[in-house]
Amino acid sequence: MFLALCCCLLPTHISTGEMTVNNCCETEREIILCGDFPINKSKPLIKPIQVFINDQSIEIVFNDTLGMINVSIVYSETETVVYQNSVNVFAKQRLLIDITLFDPGEHTIKFVNSQKKYLSGDYMI
Repeated sequence: MFLALCCCLLPTHISTGEMTVNNCCETEREIILCGDFPINKSKPLIKPIQVFINDQSIEIVFNDTLGMINVSIVYSETETVVYQNSVNVFAKQRLLIDITLFDPGEHTIKFVNSQKKYLSGDYMI
């Protein structure tokens, strides 16, 4: 899914409880995740994790209570881990990662739960 938000004063995602405003044109897209992560049977149409990327950051939206999740980002060219964090996830929680210092090229973001089930997706910077 590709979503273009363009020109001034269009709201972006809410990341700290406040609405932010674009100062100029910005392109945001969703990173498609695949894997064997369990789906909430009471909410089968809701993705447990959604990831959005723009030129400055990655926003992760956790749509379900998932417990401890390991989040890692690997720079594909050198197989170097450029980000790693363990997060205790509650429903409707968000995580924002600054990517301005990451090397350009292909990266993989991966989420692993305590049962070693995962979701991952590739993206370019």
